Amino acid sequence: MAPLNLRRVIIAVTLILLVAGSLYRPVAGSDFTILLDGSQFRITWRINAMQNLTAFAKTITFPQNMSSSLTGADLTAFTSTLQNALQAKVATVQISHPTISLYSNSVNATCSNHCAFQWLNATIAFDLHENPVQANGLGEYDMSWKAIRLEDNLQVNGTAFNTLGETYLLRGLASFFPTPTTLRTFTVKIGGLLVNKNTYQDPTGKIVLLDTSAFQTPLSNWVHTQDVQSRTQNWISPQNAGFNITANQQITEVGFQANLYYFAAARVSGEISTSLNTFTQKDALFVDFSNGLWKTVSATLILAIIGILIVTVILERRITGQLRQRRKGNKAR
Repeated sequence: MAPLNLRRVIIAVTLILLVAGSLYRPVAGSDFTILLDGSQFRITWRINAMQNLTAFAKTITFPQNMSSSLTGADLTAFTSTLQNALQAKVATVQISHPTISLYSNSVNATCSNHCAFQWLNATIAFDLHENPVQANGLGEYDMSWKAIRLEDNLQVNGTAFNTLGETYLLRGLASFFPTPTTLRTFTVKIGGLLVNKNTYQDPTGKIVLLDTSAFQTPLSNWVHTQDVQSRTQNWISPQNAGFNITANQQITEVGFQANLYYFAAARVSGEISTSLNTFTQKDALFVDFSNGLWKTVSATLILAIIGILIVTVILERRITGQLRQRRKGNKAR
């Protein structure tokens, strides 16, 4: 019985150490924020990815030890890829002042039992100008550009950071599909899709860091809130962007069962902020450029229509009353 108890102790200690490793997790959130500032949009895109696949795979599954802001040819390549992705959605958009910074820690691929979480953080900012369709004092912006996907193998100082799936995760996931036994089984999901050793390559290879394609839901279907005091309003996406890989290793002993969880993920929320002089329709954002004139005209038209309806009702009642009186007079004769 001693060997069995020893195995239980080892498994229990491993679980405790894996949970303790989560203390290294950065607390910053991930978001894709669009702010309408006058006639242009200011975009801030923060991604905080995390993985502990290395604890089992013993391979590097994120780029390591990064602390760089893109410059020169690297920044030019990123700017061109971003511009092309946006213009594929809305041909008239132009970006300016793009910046991107990347940070990651390093992990020891030969670690045993206790392996620290690895994180990869990216902060992107740029301004975007779109020529709106204008009519009757309203400007119409096509917001479908909010859902983009950058597929190029972007690099900083020769290190790939965007094609996570193809460059890193495919290699890291390969070891999660050993021949199952009665004592040890694995369950692997990619974006909620259950995969096996024959099917994981395609969805894994498509994972990129810079991806907001989940924000394709029309803007009018986003969660809408208003703050009258600050004279602002917000739309929040009902879906999150990013990627999610989970692997569950189930270990079964006599009278004992344990689950070890591994993952690689980034979850990015989406939010659009404007002043109160805007409204949405499908995937378009309408801005009142008439300083309230459009609302005044609209209200005047509504009041005019109501007035016409009231007059019509009154005239109809008078005519109906006169006809009734004439019929009564004819009957009396």
